[in-house]
Amino acid sequence: MKEYFFYLMLYSFIGWCCESIFVSFGQKKVVNSGFMTGPFCPIYGFGAIFAIHLLTPLIDHPLLVFIFGIIVTSALEYFTSWLMEMVLHVKWWDYSHHKYHINGRVCLTNSILFGIMALVLLYGVHPHIAAWVEGWPQRILTIVDIVLAVYLVSDFSASLAQFVSFKQELAKFEASVREVLENIAENSDFDVQDKFNALLESGDTRMQELKNRLNDRYAQFRENRRFSVRRIRNAFPTMRISPKHEMKNVFTTMREKYEDKNK
Repeated sequence: MKEYFFYLMLYSFIGWCCESIFVSFGQKKVVNSGFMTGPFCPIYGFGAIFAIHLLTPLIDHPLLVFIFGIIVTSALEYFTSWLMEMVLHVKWWDYSHHKYHINGRVCLTNSILFGIMALVLLYGVHPHIAAWVEGWPQRILTIVDIVLAVYLVSDFSASLAQFVSFKQELAKFEASVREVLENIAENSDFDVQDKFNALLESGDTRMQELKNRLNDRYAQFRENRRFSVRRIRNAFPTMRISPKHEMKNVFTTMREKYEDKNK
């Protein structure tokens, strides 16, 4: 089992390298990708571990490795996206602009790439790495694992501190959003419960005003210069406020204001 922790860290590092290069090209600047401050993206490490553990029994059937590689890695990406959105009300990546996607959390293009990566991992990369690691003395592997574990805990603590700072800035943004919504609701004379969807589709000027003011608040949030906010924002360029959470705030706040006005 010692080698699995090493694999987790190694593939987390390889995944960080690949994603940081990809994101850096997209943003035309050097980007430290992922949640961690250091050069590790654990989602890739866990994806590799799951693929090695679950797909090795299918090693004689490349097509099945490809298909189940897509399923396993896409399920992991979807669950990670869902969990992070539930915790922070932020959608860290969004594939809605892709033609084929599931709730913007996974998309066909990436899933196919993950399937190809599973093939490369099982038939090309991992056999060589496994043979290399198996030649290590157990004492050396233990020392390496301990060093990596200490680093992982330290990095996670530092990253969590940045995350808390980011969440504080996000809370300020959400407070300003609620202020906008309350102001709009105070001057609204429609029954939100019955007419909100129709109002959205109609292009009503009040909803356009709401959209513009929310966009202004979000622009202020994105222009924040604090390192923790800037690093996380750059690491997740398609990050956006969860639409479900935003709409829930809209309904709740505006309905309460409407009911108060009509008591």
